[in-house]
Amino acid sequence: MGAPSELCGCLTFASGDYTGASRMGSAVAAGLRAAGHRVVAVCGPRPPDGQTAVADILGEAGVAVYEVGDFNHTLHLGLVRRLRKIIRQERVDYVVTFFVTTDTRHVGVALAGLGIPLIASVQNEIQFLGRPLMRGVKSAGFGVVYRRCVDRALCTSSRIRDDLVRRYRFPVDRLEVLTNGVDTGRALALSDLEREGVRKELGVATGEILLLNVGRIDEQKGQLVLLEAIEPLVAKGRQFKLCLVGDVTAGHAESMAYLARAQEFVRRHGLESRVKFLGWRNDVLRLNAACDGYVHSALWEGFPLAVVEAMASGCPVITTDCMGWPPGFVEGKHGFVVPTGDAMALRSAIESLLGLTPAQRAALGGNAQELARDQYDIRRIQERFVSVCEAEVQRSRQEAN
Repeated sequence: MGAPSELCGCLTFASGDYTGASRMGSAVAAGLRAAGHRVVAVCGPRPPDGQTAVADILGEAGVAVYEVGDFNHTLHLGLVRRLRKIIRQERVDYVVTFFVTTDTRHVGVALAGLGIPLIASVQNEIQFLGRPLMRGVKSAGFGVVYRRCVDRALCTSSRIRDDLVRRYRFPVDRLEVLTNGVDTGRALALSDLEREGVRKELGVATGEILLLNVGRIDEQKGQLVLLEAIEPLVAKGRQFKLCLVGDVTAGHAESMAYLARAQEFVRRHGLESRVKFLGWRNDVLRLNAACDGYVHSALWEGFPLAVVEAMASGCPVITTDCMGWPPGFVEGKHGFVVPTGDAMALRSAIESLLGLTPAQRAALGGNAQELARDQYDIRRIQERFVSVCEAEVQRSRQEAN
């Protein structure tokens, strides 16, 4: 195989926003470029005005970006042809996808016969919606496409790996677990005055504990379970404020309906003074630095960056086991893990966090920060991505010869 500097990787992003999978993808792009690879990117539609686009982030970093049409079709042949043209024109040596169910079918068809390896970063547990029969058809079709098209799958949790093997019969020797990570050196350190300023901006009264939840407003993220969990605590007079950071998926009717249900729950139970919907924010690190605890209520996930980012910021965390058990995480030392979808268990964990002294919460947060630095730093993930991409190119070239 030629030197790494001769390799060109194409990264695909079905969604054009800059959340979750797209953020990990941009970090991977940075790692590949640092290793001497040339990187191009293919991005789906831009998010609504006011939200950051992954195309802009990548473009500013020196990545050649192609903004193409919507990936959310069963099979868009025009998009396939355009992908194939880009891959040939840029002399791509490998492709990495970050949106499994939407990217893979288009990219897989575009790569047919080219002998270029496809590497999938499986960012989420794979779920299909609709009636049972339609879910079964989608699931079976996905399994066939994935087994045929994907050369290597990097799963962000052991739960995802096991699911791919059990439900989709993906060969175990083409799988490995590689968690997501963050730049643990980016955490903000606010002065006491700055911290109080942020809390005042959010309407947090003196003596109130500030809890944060970050994620798009959607059934997957479980905000209704979180609201159900806190309602009795408000009735008991516990002094805290919950800020929900995130917006709906643009044009996604189910997501918009979910937001309406969450807002109605807040009104019906008189939680307006305790719950704030902050919408899209570009200052999550600042909010993390000002809060007293982070609560992740998702029903299914891959390995949520929001949790890792909160830990890296020194926040004690409460998370559902939506990703399985986070590697290295110790209950009561770094925070709390509760069963997915269990409002009572989530309530109990929140009550435990609220009952701690500021010093005890700070100790939990310090332990979480240390774990993030040891286990989830982005540099470790970037190095592994580079190794996998280079190994897959070498393997494909050897097979071709």
